[in-house]
Amino acid sequence: MDRFDALPGDMATVERVALGSAALPDNAFAQALEAIIPHLRGYARSLSRSPAQADDLVQDALLRAWSARARF
Repeated sequence: MDRFDALPGDMATVERVALGSAALPDNAFAQALEAIIPHLRGYARSLSRSPAQADDLVQDALLRAWSARARF
């Protein structure tokens, strides 16, 4: 058991990828993005105080992440 096994669900895979010890296929990357959407929304709403503007920020962040997925 390594330190990644203590992370919930797909976050262990994301952590391994972030450290360069694994490659993340598109479907796993999409699942990882979906898993963090609620957290992104909460953070964006704390920044913007507008649900519509927060959703726009999250959408932009997700599009940028997806476009750069080859680097993950």
